[in-house]
Amino acid sequence: MDSNEKENQLKELVGSVGYRLLKYHLRNVMLRIDTERKIVIITRDGKTHEIGFDEIERVVNE
Repeated sequence: MDSNEKENQLKELVGSVGYRLLKYHLRNVMLRIDTERKIVIITRDGKTHEIGFDEIERVVNE
């Protein structure tokens, strides 16, 4: 997989996560992506959750 394919796949995953956040009407949510650690960091109400790219892909594809 070349870098363009990886970038497009990441954009699709982030879009899916963003869609789910909006779908459930979560407010005061901060979404950060750490490409080095391959995780998405979601902060809501002072609580931080780290979710790996593989886990996001699995959930999105269910």
